[in-house]
Amino acid sequence: MRLPLLSRWMPKLHKADSPAFAFPSALEAPSAIAVVVGTEPGDIWAGLLLMNNLIRHYACAEITAVVPEEELDLLNLLPRLPLASPYGRDRIAVGERWKGCAGDGSVAFCVSSGRAASGLLQRTGARVRVSAVRTASANLEVRLSPRPVPETVHGMCEALGISPDRSWKPVSLPDDSARASEILAPVSGRSLPYIAADGGMLRVMRRFGAEIPLRVVQVSGRESAVASEGRAVRAAVTAGASAVLADTRGLWAEAGAFGVPVVGLDRRGSFPDWGREPARSASDLSAQWTTLLRQGW
Repeated sequence: MRLPLLSRWMPKLHKADSPAFAFPSALEAPSAIAVVVGTEPGDIWAGLLLMNNLIRHYACAEITAVVPEEELDLLNLLPRLPLASPYGRDRIAVGERWKGCAGDGSVAFCVSSGRAASGLLQRTGARVRVSAVRTASANLEVRLSPRPVPETVHGMCEALGISPDRSWKPVSLPDDSARASEILAPVSGRSLPYIAADGGMLRVMRRFGAEIPLRVVQVSGRESAVASEGRAVRAAVTAGASAVLADTRGLWAEAGAFGVPVVGLDRRGSFPDWGREPARSASDLSAQWTTLLRQGW
């Protein structure tokens, strides 16, 4: 059964192929909680926002993060470290750590879209499978009007009676920030203001003669000094930038999560909404960059 609207007063929500459960009591004291993060670049940032809300709401509960192996380090940005149930891109499967937790009182949450995320949510085996996007694997689907990623996460939580923390943003750990500064300024350890950029984006900007007033740190590609660093260190480079130039979905979402001014080129129309509109052509990109330079950061 598809749910056209989620209301707090709806007593039971179920699908024909899922056992019925009482709502909202099924979410009041879950025996186990999982958060599924999909495989798309940038999915981790929405997952962290969701996990932060759940950590604060279920203060005494243990939360399991079902995440790609390469994103594991970013779980350290949360106020409390969840259990990790990682999966690899070559083997999309829920990790062993979670499998023993699924039961009648278990709940799994997901705000990622795509086939892989849907399959992961289904394979958690959780009694209640909550999603903010349309997916056949959810038996509790929160349908919201289109809105930026953070508000999708927070809106879903509000609809479920979970108080969201809209003031929270990820902050890089001191050790990761120090390592980033060491790479960018090996002598002094204190880097001057810089712009973080995808390698492909930098080439596009140079092609139309864009004014770039600060040093540019390339965060991807063969010429990048940081691409081989750990995931949390690379994120710290983004977090410490004055602005970001992105032509990949992952860097676009990362800048949005940290609140760094970003200009993006979204050729395929696949960038998630983090409160800004990416350019779809080089001419639009030039105009957006000029506007950002005039506004400052």
